[in-house]
Amino acid sequence: MNTLHISSHANKEAELNTDSLFYQEIDKPWADKAELSCSGPGAPVYYTALGRTAHINAWPKRLLIAQQLLLTGPRFTMYSLPEKQYILGSSVNWHVPMLESDLSDPAISHAKVSELCYLERGIVLTAPGFRVYGHWLLDFLPRLVLAKKYLDRFEEKVPIITRKIPPWAWPFIDALSLRDAISEYDKHRGIVLGEAVVPLAPKEGEVYSESALFEAFSQLKQYLFSQSATKYTRMMERYGANCFDKVLIVRSKPPYASNQRELGEKLEKRGFIPIDPQEYSLAEQARIFSKASIIAGEDGSALHNIAFCQPGTQVMMWGRSDRINLRHLSVARAAGVEFSVLPGSGSIGNYRVDVEALVRHF
Repeated sequence: MNTLHISSHANKEAELNTDSLFYQEIDKPWADKAELSCSGPGAPVYYTALGRTAHINAWPKRLLIAQQLLLTGPRFTMYSLPEKQYILGSSVNWHVPMLESDLSDPAISHAKVSELCYLERGIVLTAPGFRVYGHWLLDFLPRLVLAKKYLDRFEEKVPIITRKIPPWAWPFIDALSLRDAISEYDKHRGIVLGEAVVPLAPKEGEVYSESALFEAFSQLKQYLFSQSATKYTRMMERYGANCFDKVLIVRSKPPYASNQRELGEKLEKRGFIPIDPQEYSLAEQARIFSKASIIAGEDGSALHNIAFCQPGTQVMMWGRSDRINLRHLSVARAAGVEFSVLPGSGSIGNYRVDVEALVRHF
């Protein structure tokens, strides 16, 4: 399998020396001010992981321009027809195991040329994680910001090519006024783009540009705060303006700590209100997180909502000791919150969190 790795920043291993594939940068780079930081018992492990990542202070607002790009499968595998290479990289969330998995799908390997759709130009959005909330917040939202900058800069009507948008993901698109640019295609339809514009998420591995996330979050918050939030408003009226001061994020689906109920009971006695984000609209979730002064919860996409917190909010995350999620650190830095980590003991499906250590923290 012939592959080509691309990057959203200066990377010698991802340099392009071909006429059919090249980078295009728009506006000034995103400038990050400081390194990521966290505290708590799990901090040393996270710092060790951070030490193995690239430290980048300036992130270009970069797009990949690809001539004759073939898109196949439900997540749009990207194949350069001139170079005969599949395109991979953190900035498009494509990695070898994912590619191997998708290429084993008969719908891709047996695609018929006669069934392909040929388009002159298009902005490519779909990628792995397209149906995961956390990826929309961290990967697709910054890419949509770049797509918006590209369309505004060149004042061109170029369609944004995607698979079917998850119903809950439309606020991300509407926040940037891009609904009219979206062109959805069935997952079984292969597409050939004469010229493809691929916005590159500003990230390396699991570490993102804090400035890029800050810009993306700010635009999303502005939109969400303009939308109705009926359930949130009713709870405020019923329980008081400070009812969301201390928020406990609960998980309704595994994996979660085996002593999650005990954790909840202890924190509720200390004034925490349990919230299952799935029971609230995105606009309501944004308001809840922005209202809280303390957030506690388990590692997961729901905790990415600390993007909506006010600077200085205290956030405590717990999870399996064998899982390191650096994405939360990038979100925490972009939001300006105080982030702490408490590792559990045990393995997936059977791990516990030290309740007393958690209580002592608060």
